[in-house]
Amino acid sequence: MNISPLAYTVIDLTSGYTKLEPDGMGYSDVSNAANVNTITFNALATGDLKYAFNGADSKWPRHYAALNDAGGTRLTTDDSFLMVVKLSNFTFPSAVDLRMAVGCCVDPESITTAAFDGYGIGRRMGSLASQREGIQVQLGTTNGNTNGFTYDSADTIYGVVVRTAAQHAGNTVFGEVSDVNGPNAQYTQKSSQSLTASQNWSLFVAVSTTSTGTISAGESIAFQAEYQVIRLR
Repeated sequence: MNISPLAYTVIDLTSGYTKLEPDGMGYSDVSNAANVNTITFNALATGDLKYAFNGADSKWPRHYAALNDAGGTRLTTDDSFLMVVKLSNFTFPSAVDLRMAVGCCVDPESITTAAFDGYGIGRRMGSLASQREGIQVQLGTTNGNTNGFTYDSADTIYGVVVRTAAQHAGNTVFGEVSDVNGPNAQYTQKSSQSLTASQNWSLFVAVSTTSTGTISAGESIAFQAEYQVIRLR
């Protein structure tokens, strides 16, 4: 038995990803240095529920790409797999209230939450990060779900998205400090959301705000995002 750390795939949003900004919330610049992605925002003067993960509309900005297994084969809703996500190296302004997430989705270009059909792991960034530090996201029904664990001083967020064929089993998210101290807090969300067979999965990286959240031009966030897919059959 070989017990060794996962060989993560590092996400570089400047290479191999398609950017989509469906509405007024958007980016003025996206860059990557030393595996850390930096997103700089355009001004958002008025918040709206359509820019929030928990709304019926999915008009928040995102990047996406095909979700493949280690052998390069595109994953579909016929497959059972684990998607492991690791998030670290966060910086963000204290005045905003943003959420970022990495995960898998069925329709990365959809502007409705139900059709987007996404499941992932993320972090709350900003003045209220203490209320939901690590989050799991389920964007597969009329309104999204972004429950998570409260502030735990974690500097690294880990999570697992569990997929069974044509159905979603659940998400688990937890945090660690400096990859040394074990998690003091975690959150698990179960689901039995069914999916249509033989649909392609895409990898998404998205950022949302709240129904009342505003953003000043030039404000930015940074994070390192890594993932690994473990095919179960």
